[in-house]
Amino acid sequence: MKLSEINNPEEIVFLKGVVNYTELYLDNGTVEVSCTTLKRYEEKLSGFLRVSKSHLVNPKKIVNVATLAGQRYVELRSGNRVPVSRRKKSIIKTALGI
Repeated sequence: MKLSEINNPEEIVFLKGVVNYTELYLDNGTVEVSCTTLKRYEEKLSGFLRVSKSHLVNPKKIVNVATLAGQRYVELRSGNRVPVSRRKKSIIKTALGI
């Protein structure tokens, strides 16, 4: 999937950066791989939250923010858990009104 092919960002649950590639996790359960960096997606998808160095999350898909074994994470409607870095914790709290 190319950056220009994103017609409906609402279908994206979260994105995971892997070196110079990005994995896009979609509502329908599929994972698309793109040769575009996560930073480029962050610039294109305003409103998405950068929760760690390698994760960008659609805030409309977050159902819970929790801590497990000392690691904070966001739980998504899809059932996925995405880790939240210590430095991004306050951004998540502000964005979600926690």
